[in-house]
Amino acid sequence: MEVKHHSNGAVKSKTPYIGETKHGMVTVWHDNGAKATERVWVNNRLHGTVTFWGDNGQKQETAVWRCNKLQGLATGWRKNGTKKWEKMWVNGVQQGSLMEWDQEGNVTTAKFPTIPSKKQNYSTNQKTYRTKSN
Repeated sequence: MEVKHHSNGAVKSKTPYIGETKHGMVTVWHDNGAKATERVWVNNRLHGTVTFWGDNGQKQETAVWRCNKLQGLATGWRKNGTKKWEKMWVNGVQQGSLMEWDQEGNVTTAKFPTIPSKKQNYSTNQKTYRTKSN
């Protein structure tokens, strides 16, 4: 376990290792003692939910990582606790839905993936299929 300290003596971070490999829950604190970050490492790769907090203790962001890539829903909040955004990630690439809110909670951006409604061909095992239109 590697432990680092802020200049005021407060614990800054705790990082577990197996040999030279980062492995386990890494926790980071602000110099006022409030938790700043939690993230899970598996064999030197981010893998699991990563959470960030402001120095006031308010959650700022959560995101899911799989094998060092963002995967799934990531959410951000303002310092006052209101939701700021939600984004979908697939294999480290932002895609899919995106929602953003203003400080009063009104939706300012709403983007969703387009689902085709026309007939389309697709192939599998060297056979071609045709989907029905809606």
